[in-house]
Amino acid sequence: MFAQVGTVGVSEGDWFTYGFSFDYSSEDSEMEIPQDIPFDYLGGGEVIRFDVLGVSGSNVTGQFSVSYENGTEEIVTGWVDVATGEGDFANWLISSGLDAGDYVYSSMMDEMINETVMLETSAGMIETSHIEYSLGEPVGDTYYVFGVNMYWDPQTGVMVEMSFESEIMLMGNLTTASGGWELTGSNITSIPEFSAPALIATFVVATVAVFALKKQQSKRVK
Repeated sequence: MFAQVGTVGVSEGDWFTYGFSFDYSSEDSEMEIPQDIPFDYLGGGEVIRFDVLGVSGSNVTGQFSVSYENGTEEIVTGWVDVATGEGDFANWLISSGLDAGDYVYSSMMDEMINETVMLETSAGMIETSHIEYSLGEPVGDTYYVFGVNMYWDPQTGVMVEMSFESEIMLMGNLTTASGGWELTGSNITSIPEFSAPALIATFVVATVAVFALKKQQSKRVK
């Protein structure tokens, strides 16, 4: 394992809020998004907030609070080691001060910062550390293609934006999904205030993909 030193860029008491968007369409009338996935009904009006509860070495303990329009709230507590990526909140926080060519985490040798780039956001242009990767090729009448972009604030290591696009083609029927998360606010003055919601967690895409593959396998058995 590569011994990359992680530098925590946040402090206890820091907080960050996120907005979200999700677009989905399918030519297959039987294809539906599963209803038993976490946060499956995130949508317009909900607030996703991350609070830093504590910092110890390269470990950050935090809490996600998800407030829904119906007045209910879901709370998820976890941690991440910004050096290794171990923990529940990997990719939400990385080491501060990473440059192009640095590994996102020492345990993930296939994830490397591609570039430092100015990102256009609803709050204006801001400097970010960026990584992009994709899976699959659109070939034939059955395929799966997935791409994701992640942007972090270099000073704090906090996720600024995570977006994805996916295509699932099953026997000639196309299903597409896109969306992600966007940082909308923070107590840290170096991070600008945002106004437009965006982006969704990648586990939603993975769940849709698994659902589609299971459906494909079921059709083959019949």
